Amino acid sequence: MVTAPKVETKAQAPSLSAQDREELKDLQQRLSFAATQATRARQNLEAVQAKQKAEGLVMNSSITTGMSRAEAFLEAARGDLQRSDLAAAKENMQRAEYELRRVFQSVGR
Repeated sequence: MVTAPKVETKAQAPSLSAQDREELKDLQQRLSFAATQATRARQNLEAVQAKQKAEGLVMNSSITTGMSRAEAFLEAARGDLQRSDLAAAKENMQRAEYELRRVFQSVGR
């Protein structure tokens, strides 16, 4: 399960420009929101899986794989933010958000 990021900006602040500090703050908020979305997506996925299992069905593996990828991208983005690698964090966030949209399309919001 993905949790909200814990990024220490005080240690990073002196080495970042004002614009980069603002982008870091925005990415931290975006990561927090995406982590919440990932939790909800995981819950929905597990509910659909349980329902399908009760009916003797198996969920398409691309859905569960997409959920795993989304969680991995969020973890990578968290690490990127801790290192103040804003470009990598932004890219990993975009990938995570894409995977979450795909999961939600399959399991509902």
